[in-house]
Amino acid sequence: MRPLSGKRKGFSAGFTLIELLVVIAIIAILAALFLPALQSFKRQSNETTCMNNLRQLAAGVALYAADNNGQFPLNSDTAGNSFWHRRIYAYLSSGKSEYDWGIENTARNTRNDRHWVYACPSSDNPKPAGYYALTYAMNALLADKRIMNLNRPGKVLLFVEFYNAYLADGSRMNLDGRLPCGIMGDGVNHAWHGGYVNMAFVDGHTERRVKADIPDSTKDKVFWEGKDQ
Repeated sequence: MRPLSGKRKGFSAGFTLIELLVVIAIIAILAALFLPALQSFKRQSNETTCMNNLRQLAAGVALYAADNNGQFPLNSDTAGNSFWHRRIYAYLSSGKSEYDWGIENTARNTRNDRHWVYACPSSDNPKPAGYYALTYAMNALLADKRIMNLNRPGKVLLFVEFYNAYLADGSRMNLDGRLPCGIMGDGVNHAWHGGYVNMAFVDGHTERRVKADIPDSTKDKVFWEGKDQ
């Protein structure tokens, strides 16, 4: 009787080349199936974060107005007045003042920043050196108005996404060509949300619109200034 051997003839403990190629092909197919889903999830997550940012900014403005006789924060840093983003910072960050905003701003960027309420996480625009980390603009036409004087606050634009981080106001003349919803002056497609732009209104609700659905200030005084037509 022949003794048993420790090996069986023709058996190999490793993968054959064909088996390895099959495994690689399966992994590639699974990646192709799941990658679009992951990208879609990231876009939806960024969209949700962006809308939440806008709601927080609108709430900050409402709290500021409640402490200042209903007055909207100014869009100017002249005559000792700070821009809107500094003025509402204390209402967004407990224990902070408008002067702390500059410290935080220096540490922030506008490109894919998920933890800075002043910037959309879908932004592809880096902060220019020495400028503000902003991707939202406030409607400058509200700067001299009071909330209680607006008849339909739910129809009046308060904040909108904005490409140029160094511009803090949102007058109509500055918005043209700077909404991140398509190809801009640099020839690059800056569509952060698939061609839509997120915005917040004075009553705190948010919407997403294509550029064509954002009316011109000369044609829609309610949307821009809160005035009846």
